[in-house]
Amino acid sequence: MSKKLLLNSLSGTTLYVANVAVAFVMSPVYIRALGNRDYGLWELVMSVIGYMGLLDLGVGTALVRFVAVADGKANREDLQKTISTAFVFFSIVAGIASLLFFLLSNKPELIAGKETSKIANLSIVFILLGINACMLFPLQVFTATLMGIQRHYYINCVRLVLLVLNAFLNYFLLQHYIGYGLVVMAIVTPTITLVQFILFAGAIWLDKTIPPISLKAVTRNKVTEIFSFGGKTAILMVASRLQNLSVVPII
Repeated sequence: MSKKLLLNSLSGTTLYVANVAVAFVMSPVYIRALGNRDYGLWELVMSVIGYMGLLDLGVGTALVRFVAVADGKANREDLQKTISTAFVFFSIVAGIASLLFFLLSNKPELIAGKETSKIANLSIVFILLGINACMLFPLQVFTATLMGIQRHYYINCVRLVLLVLNAFLNYFLLQHYIGYGLVVMAIVTPTITLVQFILFAGAIWLDKTIPPISLKAVTRNKVTEIFSFGGKTAILMVASRLQNLSVVPII
């Protein structure tokens, strides 16, 4: 246990430092390649995606807890019910999030405003980000499951490699496809998410101690348990977001 704890801690710290370093190095690159307007739009869209995380209603956090409890008790039946129920829920949320992005692809002015006509291929950007959202939510099931069985080190190592790969691809493609910066980044983003999806789903599939996802394992009792616990977390998340938003007007 101590070895796993050390690996989890070191990998988490390394990932945090790498995130800061990559953001510091790549931010000027993105600004030069995209320009102030497109870079501002990209950051705005990324913020919207971040707030869409509230659609999980705290289920992601609850899933880590329930997986850890079921794994600790070696209760494969309960573990299967937990993972399967969460997967169905996140698949529904993924459909809703994707639909929102596809609607935005038809009315990009809702976010971009009057500048929409000046931004090339904006509809394609929203469609690609909709595809990304379609993968992001179900991905939480695999991420939370790996966290619940204390495999943070695997998650951190994969994300570290993909962080560097994402920066390299963006840098390389932005230099070669000048004027298509938003499209380039909108292509790279779901590509990285897809790789992460495959690696995390594959890790769970290869782990024979984790039962497979099954629609038959979805139960009303498990839905109630997860939402009851996750609802409290969701309320705290919303309160925290509102508190952070209130700081700006106060200042």
